[in-house]
Amino acid sequence: MAVQAGFRRFRFFASEAREGPVAPAHVTCSAAGADGSLWLGCADGTVLGLAGSDLSTEASFQAHQGCVRAIEWSKGKLLTVGEDGEGLRNLQLKAWAVEGLRPGAAPSPLAPPCRLLPAAPKVAPSAAGASEGVLAAVALRCTDWPSVAGGGWAVQWHGAHPASRRCQGKGHRTRAGRTAAGRGGQPLGAALCGVGGGRSRTGERRSGHSRRGPPSCTSLRWGRLAWRPLMCAPGTGCWRMSAAAARGQRSEARGELMVAAPEAVFFYTAEEGRKAAYSVRGEKLALAAARHYAVVVLAEEGAPGGGAASQALVQVYDLQNKVVAASAPLEQPLAWLLPHAGGACIDVGDAAGGVVRLTEKPLAEKLEALYRSRSYQLAVAVAEAEQADAATLAGIRRQYGDFLYSKRDYDQAMEQYAATVGHLEPSYVIQRYLDVQRIHSLTDYLERLHSEGHASCDHTTLLLNCYTKLKDVAKLDAFIQGDGQMSRDALHFDIDTAIRVCRSAGYHEHALYVALAAGERASYLDILLEDCHRYSEGLQYIRGLPRQEAAAALQKYGKALLGALPVETTALLMGLCLRDPTDPAAWVASLGDFAHLYTDRPEDLQYACVTILNMNPDSPSRQTLYHTLLDLYLSPAGSAAGGTAPAAE
Repeated sequence: MAVQAGFRRFRFFASEAREGPVAPAHVTCSAAGADGSLWLGCADGTVLGLAGSDLSTEASFQAHQGCVRAIEWSKGKLLTVGEDGEGLRNLQLKAWAVEGLRPGAAPSPLAPPCRLLPAAPKVAPSAAGASEGVLAAVALRCTDWPSVAGGGWAVQWHGAHPASRRCQGKGHRTRAGRTAAGRGGQPLGAALCGVGGGRSRTGERRSGHSRRGPPSCTSLRWGRLAWRPLMCAPGTGCWRMSAAAARGQRSEARGELMVAAPEAVFFYTAEEGRKAAYSVRGEKLALAAARHYAVVVLAEEGAPGGGAASQALVQVYDLQNKVVAASAPLEQPLAWLLPHAGGACIDVGDAAGGVVRLTEKPLAEKLEALYRSRSYQLAVAVAEAEQADAATLAGIRRQYGDFLYSKRDYDQAMEQYAATVGHLEPSYVIQRYLDVQRIHSLTDYLERLHSEGHASCDHTTLLLNCYTKLKDVAKLDAFIQGDGQMSRDALHFDIDTAIRVCRSAGYHEHALYVALAAGERASYLDILLEDCHRYSEGLQYIRGLPRQEAAAALQKYGKALLGALPVETTALLMGLCLRDPTDPAAWVASLGDFAHLYTDRPEDLQYACVTILNMNPDSPSRQTLYHTLLDLYLSPAGSAAGGTAPAAE
């Protein structure tokens, strides 16, 4: 059979033929346990338990009087939906304790059976005169225990603690929507009842051309806790083994239901009804879910000469990524289709006991096949669907980036490289883009390094140099100022490097911002006074510093400040040399430590000495002040200046 339109074919599964069990009657449903067990429900009410490794029969028991319609394994318990009498009103849900079951033993029921449908749905009379609908397909899903939902009823088993090996007690059922059977709104379970008029075809042996179309479907009952009927147009029902609860993390979170129709595979949710449709051509004999895959058994179109086809085709679809992941022939008639727990293996059996087992290949082998066909985008999508770790995804994106880089598609390549931050050595990417002088792309990559906390001081230097070379002040502002918080923690780069690069490039305002936000007082004054020559602001900033830090700043910048603002600078210096009346224990500077600043301004020094001695006659440095005054009076400059000497003690 040709590949479906829009799908690509890969061999993600290995196929092998095996010998399986011969079912006692037509197999109608199947389920896999997390313990490796496989369970088959049959048309005569029998449930068959198989070993997952070699498909040997380990258990066989009579679950229902009539056909087993659905089966589900949940935490060591087996749930079955089957017929125990004539008509849909006798469709019952049962629970069985199968955990730790000895080979050959029959499990015991956990609770009395619960009838799913209180009244049989009615449909419009058909040509045959049937007024009561028949059940065409059931899908059952249970993700919690002891609660399960089905067919419009929420069922809760009461008894021992759910963690015990056997929950004995009686079943309790209420109409869903009134009683919330479950926790946190998670989907506990579900049942699909595709109801149509006419004779039931459930027990019919499945062959490629035994049906002329789907049964008419008047309602689908599917949901989480509040059950809602989904009305469907006539002709949109499905046959047995053609409906399944969608697996996979996203599908289970949404409570999706898959239904096979001749023209497509449809997805339903209780909230939105038909959610999506994927075109898959051909008559579908069976449908199952294996993780994010949909397993479809398709009937061959026909044998040469127009005869009935003797083979079917098992195909595994990744519908989201448009991939046919496996394809294997199967002898008809189809007996059962069963994905193992976890979806790594898929068994498809025929009525004669033959089994085709599809085993999923490791992710590394899948990626190699995708690399050979240059399907890098698909490789990323497949790895994400497999929930691969971040390092694996980064490796795929690096190869994709290398491929795009070799095609000189540098911008698209950078999108892939940027997604590898934290896993790929940055120098690998940086050197490539320096070689081709793609500064804009390199800037984007360096920004990503900083935003994710993987940048070094060298990366900061390179990024700032890129900004200055591009003269992109807006980006430089955004990088330096970030969210505008004036705190050291808000700066996500190396502070000393940023100050140095901004000063050397002439971006003094940005350097000032970084120094002020980081609390680098010395650097802030360096930029403000040495680069910007804003002496008034510098003097005001020094005035707000602690006394000892202010004195140290005057020691360094006093000469320049006296040249620009002699009166204000001398006043600040005198304030540091006088006692603080509000804090007698505060540190006091000595004017002698600053005398060298006044070598060309003796009159200002003389004024400072006289003022300090007059205001603080008992200053600890008064001897130094007197000696300084004496030197000034004896010098020619001091004699010319004159002045009034303070009174001697």
